[in-house]
Amino acid sequence: MPQPTISVYQPHKVSPRGNLYKIPITHASEDGKTTHNFEIWATKEAVQQHFQNNLTTEEPKSYELKKFARQMYEKQLRSNNGQLQHKGMLVTTDNVTHGNPNLWPSALNHPEIKI
Repeated sequence: MPQPTISVYQPHKVSPRGNLYKIPITHASEDGKTTHNFEIWATKEAVQQHFQNNLTTEEPKSYELKKFARQMYEKQLRSNNGQLQHKGMLVTTDNVTHGNPNLWPSALNHPEIKI
């Protein structure tokens, strides 16, 4: 039996001077007929903390952002028995918020987020 296909796409910085990244994910069902689009939004600091790389001020590399997004998405799938009711996840160093990423650019008010 084939496994579902999870594709993690190129991360995008939300704004040039900010610290927030958007990483799109597509999850195709085993039969390939159904797809689920999902977005991981994460701060630079959350990614660095996840990889225990707090000493650097460098921006996370594309492969680090993709790996982070895949790990966070798969963790959510496992904890929800493979069913996700939301379309996105916002990750900061101290919080994970689930919801609709289409509403986030104008509604983000966490002190760690810089846009």
